[in-house]
Order: sequence, then C-alpha cells, then structure tokens
Amino acid sequence: MEKPTSALISEIAGEIDCGNECYYHLTTKQLICIPNPDLLASADEEFYDNFYKSDIEKIASSRDKYLKFEVLTSHESFKIMEEFAHSLADLAMKNKLIQILQQRHPFRHFKHTIDHSEFREDWFTFKQQFIEKLIIETFQMHTSSEE
Repeated sequence: MEKPTSALISEIAGEIDCGNECYYHLTTKQLICIPNPDLLASADEEFYDNFYKSDIEKIASSRDKYLKFEVLTSHESFKIMEEFAHSLADLAMKNKLIQILQQRHPFRHFKHTIDHSEFREDWFTFKQQFIEKLIIETFQMHTSSEE
C-alpha cells in the first residue's frame, strides 16, 4: 500500500472530529464517511438509514477491503485535552485546564474555557495534529500487517 497523502490524513481527521466514521478502500482509494450511528438522535435514524444506505451496503459487501477510522472515544478525547493542557507554556492557563480536567463535566468546562481564551486556535491545531498521528498509526499498522 502506498503512503497516504497529507490531504487524505487531514480530511479523515476532520471527519473524525465531526463525529463521522471513515472507511478507506485499500484498492480504489475511495473514502466513505458516515456519521457514527451511536451519536445520532433517535429521530435521525430513518434519515440515516435512507441517506447512507448505499454506502453502508457498499462497505458491508467488502468490509475486508476497507480500513476503518472510528470516532474518538471519550477516553481518547480526554487524553488529547490532558496532553494539550500539559503542553502549554502559559502556567496560569495550564493549571486552570488541569484543574478543570479533575472536576465534574470536564469536557464542557474545557470547551468553554478554551473558546473564551487566546488559546482557541492552538487547541484546534493541537487536536488536529493529535488525530492525524492516530490516523498515520492506523495506516502504519495496516501496512505492517500486510508484510
């Protein structure tokens, strides 16, 4: 398998961050992204089943030809927030975020704090790069298992 392009890795990372699962066809190089059904409201199930039916069937008919990239678990998302907090040189913000992560509702409070800070763009860049590393690792694991 040839090395994935940075554009492909970036696209998959963006889709995962939006709550979509991505399936990369190893032969055709086609990328199919569909919302994670576990994240949908029950009212959206019929729409989901109808709108994504052909993609779901395509994936199901040849699952072994697709490399799957899943939505981050809450544990993985928490780890990204934790690593971001520890990476900050600004001690006041670093300590504030570390404290938030130890309290109730860390995701909500972290988001609120970041959204109202000068570190918002740094956070988005950090998260994108972290997800991209996970994607590269998935491609590498697949490549090494082919050998």
